[in-house]
Amino acid sequence: MKAQPALQIVPKDPTLEQEIDELGEIQRQLALAAPLVDREKVLKDKLVARLAAAPADKPVVLRGKLYELQYGTKRSERTITNPRLAFAALKKVLGAGILAVVDIPLGIIDKHVPESERSKFITKELSGWRKLDVVPLTPAQSLPPAA
Repeated sequence: MKAQPALQIVPKDPTLEQEIDELGEIQRQLALAAPLVDREKVLKDKLVARLAAAPADKPVVLRGKLYELQYGTKRSERTITNPRLAFAALKKVLGAGILAVVDIPLGIIDKHVPESERSKFITKELSGWRKLDVVPLTPAQSLPPAA
């Protein structure tokens, strides 16, 4: 199947043109900041790892010369330890209504159910998200410097 050519729309609305250019400029500036974002993640992970042994129920405060890190208490997380018992308890209460609250991953169906069977209960349509690429129309060196 041959790919369709892209539909090209040239906006006549100055506001739309401005928003397109603003998005492009923001993305350009974010790309320039990528090394800072990477370094921030490295430092954050390193500092969080240093505090791994801190008591889960107590906040911790660390101070530098210019900034303070406030490391909160751990959040309470719940885990289903026996899915069969959980499913049985829900089915007992909800009956056939359990199907309204159970999410069946399509990947699991794809892996275990033949395609000939899937077509009986799965539909496919072009309703998902679109990829958005911002492409500069001039070389980066001719763009104004980042603010």
